Amino acid sequence: MTGVRHPLPIPQAPYLDGPILLRDGRPAYLRRARPDDFAAVQELLRRSSDTARFFRFFHGVAAGDPDAARRLIAPGNEQGGLSLVVTVGPKGQEQIVAVGSYSHTHRPDVAEVAFLVEDDYQGRGIGTLLLERLAMAALEQGLTALEAFVMGENTDMLHVFANSGFRVEQGPGPEGWYIQLPLVPTEAGVQQMEARDRIATRASLYPFFHPRAVAVIGASRDPASAGAQVLANLITSNFQGPVYPVNPKAPFVMSIPTYPSVLDIPGPVDLAVVAVPRAAVMDVARQCAQKGVRALIVLTAGFAETGSDGAEAQRQLVDLVRGSGMRMIGPNCLGLIHAHPDVRLNATFAATPVRPGNLAMSSQSGALGLAVLEYAQELGVGFSSFVSVGNKADVSGNDLLQWWEEDEHTKAILLYLESFGNPRRFARLARRVARRKPIIAVKSGRTAAGQRAAGSHTAALANDDAMVDALFRQSGVIRTRTLQEMFDVAALIAHQPLPKGNRVAILTNAGGPAILCADVCEAEGLSLPTLPADVQARLRALLPPAASTANPVDMIAGATAEDYRRCLEILLGSDACDAAIVICVPTRAAVVPEVAKAVAAARATQPDKPVVCCFMSAQPIAPPGQEPPIRPVYRFPESAAHALARAARYA
Repeated sequence: MTGVRHPLPIPQAPYLDGPILLRDGRPAYLRRARPDDFAAVQELLRRSSDTARFFRFFHGVAAGDPDAARRLIAPGNEQGGLSLVVTVGPKGQEQIVAVGSYSHTHRPDVAEVAFLVEDDYQGRGIGTLLLERLAMAALEQGLTALEAFVMGENTDMLHVFANSGFRVEQGPGPEGWYIQLPLVPTEAGVQQMEARDRIATRASLYPFFHPRAVAVIGASRDPASAGAQVLANLITSNFQGPVYPVNPKAPFVMSIPTYPSVLDIPGPVDLAVVAVPRAAVMDVARQCAQKGVRALIVLTAGFAETGSDGAEAQRQLVDLVRGSGMRMIGPNCLGLIHAHPDVRLNATFAATPVRPGNLAMSSQSGALGLAVLEYAQELGVGFSSFVSVGNKADVSGNDLLQWWEEDEHTKAILLYLESFGNPRRFARLARRVARRKPIIAVKSGRTAAGQRAAGSHTAALANDDAMVDALFRQSGVIRTRTLQEMFDVAALIAHQPLPKGNRVAILTNAGGPAILCADVCEAEGLSLPTLPADVQARLRALLPPAASTANPVDMIAGATAEDYRRCLEILLGSDACDAAIVICVPTRAAVVPEVAKAVAAARATQPDKPVVCCFMSAQPIAPPGQEPPIRPVYRFPESAAHALARAARYA
């Protein structure tokens, strides 16, 4: 058999025993079948229609038929065979809703596959997921093909094979069609599989980012409490939907009527923010499941970050949440912000208002998230969304990457990481996403001391720093050493186009800062070409004899705002540079606000080239309450050069 094998997608959990997401975003669980599944499989047969049973067995089978139930799970007990089941429901109350299996045929390298999916769960991608996981196992076992016999009327199953991502060989067979799938993953097939994963993940996150209604469970009259602050932020951010405070002890909070429990709320609730003591979280989660809530943000701490008892409580919470068809951010987190104008959701207890913008950020630390939001506000950097994942017991940074990948309001993605739950999956997703949008990351725990601190902070499992460096490089992720560096790069990407090359022109009114800037540019892989003779001639015609025009262009201390405008227009209009760094040390001739306006006017003549500004002054570049004419602006030239170099390396 010929063909190029492309690596299959990496699931979010062990592929034969772990959580899965259905096409509609609902969580389920996939695992190997066990002998003690017999009674549950009988129940599956009883709930399945006559048609479903007929399509599976090619003849009439009585509901709950014991021989049929044994046949469904028997391949898993055979040498080399495999049976997988999909379950829904909380632990201890699971129902098996689908069975898929393969068993060996007369050919040692080919196995026959067959499926049964309960009628109420058909059309949710379960058959496709089972086929995908069976194919992964078959490849690992050394099989070269899977085959199936499908009745002609069973169009749904024919569709599953046709859209599996594998090449389908089809011919007439007894009572229908003979299907064979050579197990050679193609590039197009792998893209199909990844697209299915992305669709399911985005569907599961939709209630977080676009909830119709939000309940704040633990909304308190104490203004210092997390619940009260979340409620206040939802109100002041003008969330475009109803907000329901839940408090059994107070009839009103912030003049809004409360409800004793989420079950007493009259309308549907998509998102519940949970700010209650740890001992009450499980009961609240059960009530949310009963209410039909799709998404939980659990602010409460005291889970896996506190030790083994907390880890067990967190495991039980995750089992309940996912088993009930919900997803969860947290626990031990700050919350979520989505600035989309149709949503305006601030479900955090952050005190700082958030400026809308085109950056998205995931932070594993809630406290650091508070500082980040305040710092971003000072810099004038805005967010499309911000998520504090906390212990990331369920929703992780990998999930969020898939959400932001297709979010038209997000231009770049920022990550503060303390650990990787699934590094191989992160690398695969980041490599794909980074082709479309820059990913800028700070990974803490670079040292042994930092790794110990991370483990006690958010239940993080630290990773070797050299491996992290290699992972980021291979994935196209921009790694920065500090949060300040992250925002230096992010501000550039948010406000300027990416450079089309690495050639930089430096324009300055002071030689010393330009030398520092040039040193960093060269060290970081940027090129400072000597400017062409015609460009230098045009600059000399504008500048005094003492000025330098080679690159850096030093206009000397008497340069005015108009000199900045005219010289920058010449530099940007030249094919010799892909970007410009403008340095200004304030003088009587170079007044910062006037120079900023001049730089903005020059940049407008060449909007496709980035212009990075360094004003070495504490003076504001715009009057209070007015937007600066140009962004970003750096205080020191080294920061400007580092940021531009990282953007150029990514581009």
